[in-house]
Amino acid sequence: MYNNIKFPFFQLFAGAGYQVTLYDTVESQISGAVESIKEQLTEMESKGLLKGPPKTAQEAFQLVSGSSDLHKALDGAFYVQVCLVKIKKEYYCC
Repeated sequence: MYNNIKFPFFQLFAGAGYQVTLYDTVESQISGAVESIKEQLTEMESKGLLKGPPKTAQEAFQLVSGSSDLHKALDGAFYVQVCLVKIKKEYYCC
């Protein structure tokens, strides 16, 4: 699952009416993250946090997409948020 620090940026921009695109090289990561964003936007709506436009979670979610193609993800972008996850590698000696 995606690192939660990424979701607030998507919620912030989609909730303010901006088109946002999530990029990852792994399609399953994209679909999982997009679904989680949908749930979180719904929660924001239920708490009255979507001031709009868009005013509903569904309207905000229509602005969220994902792509495994970096060129498509960046097409038309005026702001790019990069969030890297550090992977710890352990080496074992025989």
